[in-house]
Amino acid sequence: MYLLIHIRSFSHFSFQNRNQPASLSMDPARFFEAWVVRQMNIGMPTRLVALFLLVAVISTAVAMRAKRENCKSEKLRELVLETVGIYPHQYSYQAKYLKQQAEERFGFWWSAVIVSERGGYGMSAVYDQYKNTSCEMMLFDTYYWIGRTC
Repeated sequence: MYLLIHIRSFSHFSFQNRNQPASLSMDPARFFEAWVVRQMNIGMPTRLVALFLLVAVISTAVAMRAKRENCKSEKLRELVLETVGIYPHQYSYQAKYLKQQAEERFGFWWSAVIVSERGGYGMSAVYDQYKNTSCEMMLFDTYYWIGRTC
């Protein structure tokens, strides 16, 4: 049914090649069949390559997001989001506020490191990089790390 309707829509076109005599021209059904075969032969490899690239880009993005966001503590995540809301684009104030709030809420020996992709950073009291409980996340092209360093 669809094929007949689709062929009828081509009936008003002239399927005659200018270089060929009228006796060698194609009828609408053959023209449509040739068009479908050409699309299948040319279009399938291109579609497969596009599909492969799409899957590769999505899997890479998921892997990068999973790698950059390593924050199991919801309270620390909320603290980072609160800090970004209070001091947007002020990394030294964000680091100081993160350290102060973490020490008030969870005890002593907390450190914060904030590095933006533009090169700006803020750091507050990083003592020991090996013995830590930390939360790291990427937010608005800025890397946030807060952790217990003693």
